[in-house]
Amino acid sequence: MYTIFINDAVIYLTDDTAYKDEKSFVYYKDVHLSEMLKDMEDGTLSEVYMFHPSIDFLWNDFKQQFKLIEAAGGVVFNESQELLWIYRNGRWDLPKGKIEKNEDNEMAAIREVEEECGLTNVTLKKFIMSTYHIYRFKDVPVLKISHWYEMFADSHQNLKPQVEEGITSVSWLNNVNMYKALEDTYDNIKLLFKNLKK
Repeated sequence: MYTIFINDAVIYLTDDTAYKDEKSFVYYKDVHLSEMLKDMEDGTLSEVYMFHPSIDFLWNDFKQQFKLIEAAGGVVFNESQELLWIYRNGRWDLPKGKIEKNEDNEMAAIREVEEECGLTNVTLKKFIMSTYHIYRFKDVPVLKISHWYEMFADSHQNLKPQVEEGITSVSWLNNVNMYKALEDTYDNIKLLFKNLKK
């Protein structure tokens, strides 16, 4: 199943008929996507379970309806098991950014973490998951796919927020403060943390 966020609404792409009893269950062939997106953007529709018997067909066909942007970022721990957070555009977030030409996902993830936080010598540990969200840019619907990696960085470095990217603060947060940040972050980051615990 794919979980795709759009503002405060969510689209589930599934090949599982177990969701058939959900009020918001629809067959992909019956979906008017542009109308559905408008309803989600204006808050009149909060969730949809979109079904097709082939999840691969469903995902590939769904993606073709959007301009795709791929990004990569890091869930960065230090030697004290504190987690690196950024404060961007008025909300807590994790460092990530667009994958550039001739970059693989891992290279982009490390580069973005180092650029956005002023770090060096970031070590990549393992891939966690990809998250998905939809937004509009110049009235064009965009599907952003973000690839997340667990990383390590030494805390004895001066953190420097990349201000030109809207980042006003970079902080190592312990468990208590991290859960406060999770209350003021995006749904895809909350989903990422659920998967991190597995």
